[in-house]
Amino acid sequence: MNQITCPLCQSTDMKIVESIKTSDIVEAYLRILSVTTNFQTDQVRYLVCSRCNLGFFDPMATGDKKLYEQLQQFDWYYMSDKPEYSLAKKYLPRSGKVLEVGSGKAAFAEIVGKDRYVGLEFNDEAISRAKSISVTLIKESIESYAARCPNQYSAVVSFQVLEHVSNPAAFVQGCVDSLQVGGHLILAVPNHDGICGLAQNSILDLPPHHVSHWSDKTMHYLAKQYDLEMVAIDFENIADFHVPWAARAIYEQKLRNFFRLNFKLLDISLFSRFLGKVASIIARIIPPDLSAIKGHTVLVCYRKK
Repeated sequence: MNQITCPLCQSTDMKIVESIKTSDIVEAYLRILSVTTNFQTDQVRYLVCSRCNLGFFDPMATGDKKLYEQLQQFDWYYMSDKPEYSLAKKYLPRSGKVLEVGSGKAAFAEIVGKDRYVGLEFNDEAISRAKSISVTLIKESIESYAARCPNQYSAVVSFQVLEHVSNPAAFVQGCVDSLQVGGHLILAVPNHDGICGLAQNSILDLPPHHVSHWSDKTMHYLAKQYDLEMVAIDFENIADFHVPWAARAIYEQKLRNFFRLNFKLLDISLFSRFLGKVASIIARIIPPDLSAIKGHTVLVCYRKK
């Protein structure tokens, strides 16, 4: 294989876990969500870094404007009250400005307070809507913004964004550079030590939507790499609306083990789809114990030294 470096820690020590045909990804997006996607390559490889444990796809084919316009048609895509908002609130400093990177609808501004909130967002519609309710959103990357406005914020937050970016190292560095000394960096990502790591054929966890996967080990590594103090790490419980998904994933894994089939991020074969339907039926009849499984999101609070 060509020399590939980890996009987070720059290590070249990694393993290839899976190779996926991009035509299979295109088919799955279209069949499951009626969403069209496109790629410049015939396949993507999924790798895991041995140093920082980041899982990532090569190439890191991120989604374009058209993809997100399609996804925004679903009510569940930009939720106004994400579970991680209440977790993050308890780590916000009582005073000082708060920067949100990847604001979406800027729903977090209501929790922070519009007077101390600034958001970075590329969606023109979201920026226009925010302006109409006196919320400040700026169309700029965190890397560029941090270079212009370093050490300005008592807190920088980012919810479900890091897994979408092709250069996570520069993204996190920009967040850290925007913070004052002693300020808090709050990051929430899908937790691959929880249900996200168990679920198969979770197409939104594949390119061009998600291009990296984050584990507890990787979140701890961020503290070391950026000289941060980890203040807290919180795990979301399985949300009510994720229970059917989690239950199916558990039984699907059991069925695949029974038939001696390896876990795959994507398997669109007829037999795999049949097993998925059987797993859903069993899960409805005999709900599994989900108490030991972590939910969708992990939220970490760091302090800048």
